Amino acid sequence: MSEAATGQTQTDSGVTQTEGAATTTVAETTTVDQQQQQQGTEQKGKEGESTETSKAGDKPGEQGAKDDVKPTPKAPEQYEDFTAPEGTVLDSALTGDLKTLAKDLDLTQEQAQKVADLGVKHAQSLVAKQTEALTAAATEWEAQARADTEYGGDAFEENLSVAKKAVDAFATPELKKLLNETRLGSHPEMIRFMVRAGKAISEDRFVGGRPAAGKRSAEDRLYANTKTK
Repeated sequence: MSEAATGQTQTDSGVTQTEGAATTTVAETTTVDQQQQQQGTEQKGKEGESTETSKAGDKPGEQGAKDDVKPTPKAPEQYEDFTAPEGTVLDSALTGDLKTLAKDLDLTQEQAQKVADLGVKHAQSLVAKQTEALTAAATEWEAQARADTEYGGDAFEENLSVAKKAVDAFATPELKKLLNETRLGSHPEMIRFMVRAGKAISEDRFVGGRPAAGKRSAEDRLYANTKTK
């Protein structure tokens, strides 16, 4: 039989190939290549769509519009007066500064109130520390006064009664309040001054029933203790 009739081809090397099998193999290869090309085309199409979408989202006009949008302010047009703990009063000048600062920081009324509360708490802490330091100083002053060689020791209580005479005679209510609030009334030098003043007015006090002394001249008052030659 001839090669055309059997569908076989004799190669130079003597190997016989079937034309039908070769045709099937070529067809399969072509199909695979077409599928790969189609997948590549679809992938490129998707990448093109993604790129176009990205470009559309990054339009200069839209980006500029987003940058121009400002957040809604949280601060009120005008802050209400801040509340203070019972027994305390907020300084009006400092309150005004706080409202200005809160406006600049765009704080809500509640947030600004928290800042005010923190300021009051800090001020109270400072006052407490000052009071504690002053109390400690007054305790130290009193201990020094009780040990003073001039008016302290066993005669301390008696000399305090003498000092009280000077306070009652000369101190105004405002001075008494100042001495109590500052605790300066316990300072050794303040007590010394009052003791000496109390003794001075006790010695110079006129006692009724005794003859009045004759009028003394200026020289007698100034030089009473001067020895004449």
